[in-house]
Amino acid sequence: MLEIRLIVRAAHTLAAAAWVGGSFLYMLAVLPALRSKGPAPAIASEIAALFRRMVNVCMGVLLLSGAYLTFDRLTDVYHSGTRHEEDQPCHLHVLDPAICSDRCVREYGNPCQYFCPAAVYEMVTEKGAPKLKINFSNCVHCKTCDIADPYQIIDWVPPEGGGGPNYEGM
Repeated sequence: MLEIRLIVRAAHTLAAAAWVGGSFLYMLAVLPALRSKGPAPAIASEIAALFRRMVNVCMGVLLLSGAYLTFDRLTDVYHSGTRHEEDQPCHLHVLDPAICSDRCVREYGNPCQYFCPAAVYEMVTEKGAPKLKINFSNCVHCKTCDIADPYQIIDWVPPEGGGGPNYEGM
């Protein structure tokens, strides 16, 4: 896994360098040749086509490798530095959990599990029925759930200790 990541990171770096370096070379050498008189514009137009292909390849490599190198939700939660005490009570209260497992499933498809940037809300199946599981220790205190909940039944209260994100390693 580490070797693949190193290869992808190297491809990402080389594509970025080729894109930036190629762009400067294009501006400094090819564009003036395209504007000049004589045989230079014909040769420069072929070089310009090659540069366009190179830039397209570099952009493809950058997009693909960038998608591979980004973090998942739980890694982002870890990097936020938010810490909760293990014995701390849950600071996210769902006023009517029955709505989550019945009405919200039918009408909205439980959007809380998608709009929460920290994967706090998770629908699990217990005894054949969907049930809301709250992973409050993942919470980064953004209050998205309090704002975006379609039924306004999630009550976000400040946690004990007043902790919050602490972006030390960023």
